[in-house]
Amino acid sequence: MVSYGVSNKYDYYEFAIDSRDFSGSGSGGVSGLNWPMFFVGGKTPLTNIVGLKILAAEIPFTYYVFNSGNNTFQVGQDGVTWADVSIPPGNYTAENITAVLKDIIETAIPALTVTVTYSDITLKLNIASNGSLFLQFGDITNAGNTSVRHYLGFNYGVFGNVGPVNSQAPNAVLMSGPNYLYINSTRFGALTNNYLPQGPNSIAGNTGPQMARVPVNADSGSIIFYRDPGTFFFNCRS
Repeated sequence: MVSYGVSNKYDYYEFAIDSRDFSGSGSGGVSGLNWPMFFVGGKTPLTNIVGLKILAAEIPFTYYVFNSGNNTFQVGQDGVTWADVSIPPGNYTAENITAVLKDIIETAIPALTVTVTYSDITLKLNIASNGSLFLQFGDITNAGNTSVRHYLGFNYGVFGNVGPVNSQAPNAVLMSGPNYLYINSTRFGALTNNYLPQGPNSIAGNTGPQMARVPVNADSGSIIFYRDPGTFFFNCRS
C-alpha cells in the first residue's frame, strides 16, 4: 500500500460523482450540490479521513458570463443624473456585445445616437455618441466577479465628457468570463489553510471553501476538462 504522503496504514478510495446524483442543494445563497459520497457502492460511512483531493472534473460551460449579479452599470448625459442599464443575461462574443451596448444605452437616453465598436487589434471597446454621454462603473469595493466593468474592459469610475464623446475602454474585454473557477466544499474546503489573496471575491482574503482551482479552458457551450496537476493518469492496454 502506498502512503499517498500520509501513512501506509490508510486505505485509498476514488469516487466518481455525477452532478445528477446530488441529494440536496442550497447554501448561503449559492446553488450547491450535496452528494452522499460516503455511502457510495454500499459502503458504510467513511471515518478518520486524513486527506481529500479533486483528481479530475468535467464541467459544462453552461453558466452565464453576464448574469443578474454582474450585468448592470449606469449612464447619463450630465454626469449627475444616472440611469441603470443592464446587459441581458447570457454569453456574448466581443463583436456581438457591441450591438447590445448600443441598444441599452440608446434606450436609456433616447436623445443620443451611440456607436459601439470593437477592435480585434487592441481587443478593446470604443463607445462614441453624438452628444454628452457618461458611463459610470459603480462602487470601488465591487471589484470581484460581480462587477460588469471587468468584462467590458473598464476601470472603476466615470468615463465620458460634455459634448460628442469617444470613450475607449482602457483594458481588453473578457467575454469568456473569469479565467478560472473554484470547486468548493463547505464541509472540507475550510479545513485546509487555503488563503485566497486579497481582492478576487473578498476584501481581506479568506480560508476556503476552495478545494481545486480549475482553469477555464473551453468556450461557452463546451466542456471544461480539469486534471489535478500533481496526479498522473495512465492509459492501460491489455
